[in-house]
Amino acid sequence: MSTTAPQARLKDALRELNLAWARAREQWRDQAAEEFHKEVIEPLEPRVSQTINAMASLGDAILAANREAEGGGVVRDGGG
Repeated sequence: MSTTAPQARLKDALRELNLAWARAREQWRDQAAEEFHKEVIEPLEPRVSQTINAMASLGDAILAANREAEGGGVVRDGGG
């Protein structure tokens, strides 16, 4: 299971949001727009970056688990 495609979609969505927000800011220039920017838009970039990093780590863990499961890398106790 690869997380590369979802990561790319998330990056693209943030880019599209930033472009749409830039267009909106051409018309919306009041205090409410500034508050919306500070409270909603600004926090998104670091959160999206954290999410993308977490998705990459999860993808790596899934690949490692799959390799271990397929390669018989699991050590089992021979007792019984």
